[in-house]
Amino acid sequence: DVTNRAQVFATDLDVQIPISAGRLELRPTIGLGMVQFVQHGHPLTGDVSGHSKEFFAAPGVALQLSAGRIAVIPEIQYYFTGRSELSWPIHNKGLAFSVRLVFLSEIRRIRR
Repeated sequence: DVTNRAQVFATDLDVQIPISAGRLELRPTIGLGMVQFVQHGHPLTGDVSGHSKEFFAAPGVALQLSAGRIAVIPEIQYYFTGRSELSWPIHNKGLAFSVRLVFLSEIRRIRR
């Protein structure tokens, strides 16, 4: 029995590109940070544990759909991480899909 756990510490950087009069925006994005893998195994010879800290990058694209003060943002990203030197192989690449529900609010508008 082997259990794997991954903790991601990252920040997303994106650019908003208006498509349809402020109601629809395209957002190319990149997530950058660090992922920590932790692995526990129970082979016949006894318990084995290990951890590995690796670079994390996740390019992707999101679409922001706004209606009034509410926005729905579906996003697709492809996760890349460094290769770990743990006892058993860990999947370090993969596709991720997420949907965010956002309540929009302006603190102050910049005027020129």
